[in-house]
Amino acid sequence: MVRSSYADIVEVTKTEQSTGFNQMVSMTTKKIKGDFIRIETRSDPERPTGMEVHIENNRTGEDIILWPVSKTYKVKRKSDEKEGMEMTVQSLKKTGVITAVRPLLEPTGKSEMMNGYQADIYTCAIPSRTSTYWLAQDLAKFVPLLAASHKLTNTPIEKQLPDPATFPGVPVHTVLEQSIGGLKVTVTTDLVSLKEENLSDSEFQVPPDYKKVK
Repeated sequence: MVRSSYADIVEVTKTEQSTGFNQMVSMTTKKIKGDFIRIETRSDPERPTGMEVHIENNRTGEDIILWPVSKTYKVKRKSDEKEGMEMTVQSLKKTGVITAVRPLLEPTGKSEMMNGYQADIYTCAIPSRTSTYWLAQDLAKFVPLLAASHKLTNTPIEKQLPDPATFPGVPVHTVLEQSIGGLKVTVTTDLVSLKEENLSDSEFQVPPDYKKVK
């Protein structure tokens, strides 16, 4: 396994998506070790049966998807998704969701306590979306590694958000608001925990009792 100059880290976040009449909540655990990232997402935080796991390898471009309940897995490559992604990007460009230039953060000059941290508030607005970030400088040492992990999952759509490598701190609270088909969608993400932890190589490998599916 490729090693990094940084320690292994584990980040847990909670995301709520609201459309005004419907609300979805999910919990995401992101584990980073060198060039590998493991992302565990539970669509229902109270029920492990809704969990899906992605193991991404920056060296090979592989994305291994694990389904713990059925003990099955699937292997995908970023190159396989490129054509479909390009079609999506072209469609979104026509609607104005995707811009030609990556947007930048704008400081508001305001700060407040958020999720246990003193956070500076930044905003970013493009025609189709407004986002607000509460960034904790006390966690700034984690910025390089978290930014590097975004490169593993980076897509043209994600590039419509500010570059995490430019953040002066780690987001502890984020609010994204956009209109899709005339419907206002609000996505709120909160940092639950962020810590250094020695992670086993086995966390980034397919368990031996899992069966491969197409």
